[in-house]
Amino acid sequence: DICFVANYTKTFFQNALAIELKKSGYNIFWIVVNINNYEFLCSNYEEKNILYLPKDKVFLSNNFSICEFKLNELIYGDRHMKYDYDSALEYLTKIQKSVFDFIEVNSISFVFGEITWAHEILISRIITHFKSLNSIYLNPHTIRIPSGRFAFFISEFQDEFLLSEPDYVNKPLPAGSFKLIKPDYLLINDNKIKASVSFKGRLKRLKSFINSNNLDINDPTLLKPKSKHRIILPIKNEINKELYKRVKT
Repeated sequence: DICFVANYTKTFFQNALAIELKKSGYNIFWIVVNINNYEFLCSNYEEKNILYLPKDKVFLSNNFSICEFKLNELIYGDRHMKYDYDSALEYLTKIQKSVFDFIEVNSISFVFGEITWAHEILISRIITHFKSLNSIYLNPHTIRIPSGRFAFFISEFQDEFLLSEPDYVNKPLPAGSFKLIKPDYLLINDNKIKASVSFKGRLKRLKSFINSNNLDINDPTLLKPKSKHRIILPIKNEINKELYKRVKT
């Protein structure tokens, strides 16, 4: 059985993969923190296959810490949680039991997710610490050389990855696969950056900020609606984007 940790727009890509995996007989499960992602998944999967972890739900539960996972480290390393320490500490403490039980009860062998947000790293640490779960947290990452491939890292530090075959590293690369060229995804990223710093892109962000679009007050990865940092951080980002243009690379 396989579980995906939903992550905003990447959730739709993950779901496309999940559809193909289901055709091969895999059972698909989800861990999600955002209400929009949750509602999308509910329209495609049974509720028992989804672990929804909004802030209000876990705070009302009797969940508790199951081990020492260096939560201070996770909070201060998170781009948003560090601005609301007490709430973050309570959240990361109380989701532990729910995550452990969900993986154990459903006999989930592989959990696919990033290692960006604090809750993602915590899930990775739970799986790594409790060997009895017989599960692996896999962080997919693009490989630049050779192009057209990706690896699954099995460490939050991205210093170890899972091999598809024990002797794969000893196999020669196909002729012509070793080319010193920019990966295709860099072009996509460059286009996104250009669009984001354009007048239209900035106007779109300003409109979204004023209207509080996609603002989920129970999403632990988002700042509180009335937090001063909701104003300070976007302004900082815009200034940094302008300054970066003047940096010679």
